[in-house]
Amino acid sequence: MFLWKERSLAILFLFLEILCFGQKPAADFILSIDFSPSFIYPSNVTISKTNVENLIELKIPELQINNKTALANGDINAIVDFLKTYKFQIKGSTDTTDKHKEFIDGDSVTVYSMSTGTDGITVNGTYKHEDIVNVFSFWSPRKDTENHKIIELIFHLLYKSFSEKETTNYIEQLEGYFSFGLGLKTISSNPLKYRIYGSISMNEEA
Repeated sequence: MFLWKERSLAILFLFLEILCFGQKPAADFILSIDFSPSFIYPSNVTISKTNVENLIELKIPELQINNKTALANGDINAIVDFLKTYKFQIKGSTDTTDKHKEFIDGDSVTVYSMSTGTDGITVNGTYKHEDIVNVFSFWSPRKDTENHKIIELIFHLLYKSFSEKETTNYIEQLEGYFSFGLGLKTISSNPLKYRIYGSISMNEEA
């Protein structure tokens, strides 16, 4: 009788252990951003944090690129700290949003639409933290705005995380849609060599 009870308890604990360890750890932080540039392929960047690992993932379906790598806690914390004060909004090229009511299935629903330009880039994001979900969207943010600051944080992580040539080429092209200025990278220190990338216009005359 006692042996049967002991075996039953052992089987129960084994089942619970398999159940717990077989499940994926719940993410307590997910930031997903869709980039829709005018003249290059769209892409998605997802940054997530669990009690097991921190990850950044870059997807460019048309180029068959799906790269994922781990992030340090410091890199994740920089994003989390910034988002604590970030204003989640839907903004267009003139920082305005069309907002109106529509009746859908008998219910009054607030509908938002974002104005965009003829070129540039549209950014759509979703931020999930614990049980809270925030969405945001903007078009071609200006330098020194909150929207551009979050882009700067993301590009810092992209360059730090991915070094494959095809992926880096895409990131550099995507960078050109934001107010980073002309790209400049050190190729070697002896002899000293630089590489300039991006588009050159009258803004780079100086």
